[in-house]
Amino acid sequence: MEGKNRIASRETLAAILGLMGIDTSNRRSVREALRWERLRKWRTPVEPVTVIWDGKPRTLCLRFPSKALNAHSVLKLHYEDGASKTLRFSPDALHGETTIEGERYLTCQVQLPQIPFGYHQLEVQTANKVDRSLLISAPMASYSSGTEQQNWGLFVPLYALHSNQSWGAGNLSDWTTFTEWAHRLGANAVATLPLMAQFLGEPGFDPGPYAPATRLFWNEFYVDLHRATEFAHPPVQRLLRTAHFQKRLSGLRSNDFVQYRAGMVARRAVLEIMARAFFSRNGSRQLPFQSFLKRNPQVLDYAEFRATCDRTQKPWDAWDERLRQGELKLGDFETETKQYYMYCQWLADQQVRDFVQSCRAREVLFHLDLPVGVHPQGYDAWREQRLFAPGATVGAPPDLFFSEGQNWGFTPLQPQRLRQSHYAYVLNYLRFQMAHCQILRIDHIMGLHRLYWIPPGASPQQGVYVNYPAEEFYALLSLESHRHQLLIVGENLGTVPPQVNRAMARHRIRKTYVLQFAQSSDPRRAIQLPPPCSVATLNTHDTPAFAAHWRGDDIDERAAMGLIRKSEVQQEQRLRRRKNRALTAFLKRHGLLKKSMTNTGSVIEACLRWLAQSRAETVLINLEDLWQETRRQNTPGTAGPPNWRRKARFCLEQICQSPALRKTLLEINRLRRR
Repeated sequence: MEGKNRIASRETLAAILGLMGIDTSNRRSVREALRWERLRKWRTPVEPVTVIWDGKPRTLCLRFPSKALNAHSVLKLHYEDGASKTLRFSPDALHGETTIEGERYLTCQVQLPQIPFGYHQLEVQTANKVDRSLLISAPMASYSSGTEQQNWGLFVPLYALHSNQSWGAGNLSDWTTFTEWAHRLGANAVATLPLMAQFLGEPGFDPGPYAPATRLFWNEFYVDLHRATEFAHPPVQRLLRTAHFQKRLSGLRSNDFVQYRAGMVARRAVLEIMARAFFSRNGSRQLPFQSFLKRNPQVLDYAEFRATCDRTQKPWDAWDERLRQGELKLGDFETETKQYYMYCQWLADQQVRDFVQSCRAREVLFHLDLPVGVHPQGYDAWREQRLFAPGATVGAPPDLFFSEGQNWGFTPLQPQRLRQSHYAYVLNYLRFQMAHCQILRIDHIMGLHRLYWIPPGASPQQGVYVNYPAEEFYALLSLESHRHQLLIVGENLGTVPPQVNRAMARHRIRKTYVLQFAQSSDPRRAIQLPPPCSVATLNTHDTPAFAAHWRGDDIDERAAMGLIRKSEVQQEQRLRRRKNRALTAFLKRHGLLKKSMTNTGSVIEACLRWLAQSRAETVLINLEDLWQETRRQNTPGTAGPPNWRRKARFCLEQICQSPALRKTLLEINRLRRR
């Protein structure tokens, strides 16, 4: 917070190392425990993961206990396509030797050949064992379309995009309608918040899109029930016609905030009837359902997990031992509930796939967001619990905005165990997301390099940064982006170590540019230019709306939250006014703002015109800025309402029929396409 290094306490280090399986109780110091851990690695000849960039040959250094290396020791290279190649160690390959705890170790260099892009396996055979390493051969730079096209589009949270037909929150049909409207005005990108499954009932209710129950399945809350064949089932229609249900729908639609609990209760009452109707018949729809299960076999396991949650009404870490360890059997859950979750995922899969197909047909880029973590009581944390550090949470140390630090509440993944698992879980969720979008934003991309771990029961001030194998993550992202022909964006806002931006440039990860953060009080440099390889916006879902920023509302918010002292409020307000004056002068000099116009709406439009003419690869416009919204969608550091619940001021029908919005967006399109 004060620009000074802070040394973590021994207690913190011991707790974090213990979560990684490194025992410090019988050692003289943490340093001694780490030394023993490094020595232990010498007993493994090859790292769990090896990266080759751009397919170029590289030298691989192996290490062996001297007794393990003999004439029969070989290195086998198994290619992704099934072919194999054997490389034998020659005597002149010995590079050096060292003695550790009385045992002699040899190091050996092997020249790997040029290797095609893909996931291959190295197999080291010695006298008494076989060790394997995942060999990732990846392009240095992530995928780029190769054209000079300058993209622009609109951002809005899907839950906020309500229509007259939807049930108090936006759904996938609303999103399709919105995308078609934006496309007609020239937009070739649409962006929203994560759409992954959440806990919208008990146990573990949490509507925050950045605390998903899983990164592998969709949120059934966004399914448009009307589009399913089973919606016409007579029992469904009878329920819908009842006065009680109509009153419930009316309440959901009239509320200014999304009522997740009540909304999910209403949806589930209908979906359960629809699921029963579907599974009671052997019609033509069974064939596409079976095809869905074949493509997504893990949905059965997920459905059993959610059904067990429903039956026990307890978080999974409070289950009986067998269930807690991942072994579910018939009787642990209701079969009908399992079928309900399977059916919901099938409907969601159909509607998302239909939407993505329509985007590709129109050459519209669908921009999705990948959260940095998952809900600690969710499916991923249960099924992949060996990969997580139980009890620890991730957050941020104290800084100028959050003097007490932050605790984001999710459990960190253990870097070494990820490597030992050959990133199977990471590849699973990356491929799921990438198959359904054309731009993927990596939330808090600094997390590829390091995460701030908070020990169990500790405060954020007592945390410590844990390093991650960033180059291996970049190799996965780069290779998968090429295979899915998808653009990667990194959210590099806040405290960003220099090596993160360097790595993003090296691997052509698009940066995030936010105009609010680019302002300066210096009239000569009123605003920083967005980099060409970036996604440029006025704000994000975690910042004030631009109108509120312009008015300085966020300064009062921070004071009310105790993040700045009252004595600092006036100083902050004066600085904001200087920045705003510098910005208006800049916009007027560039002919984007008339001298007589300094109201909020005219400044917002001028800023958007300036971004439209910039070299940024993609410009995203927050839909709500177009009507000068002042309310946030989320206030970091706070929990509960109204975060992630506020509906857009206007319904979808009003948005699509607004002459003012149409005029503004057509002008943006004209400037962007020049």
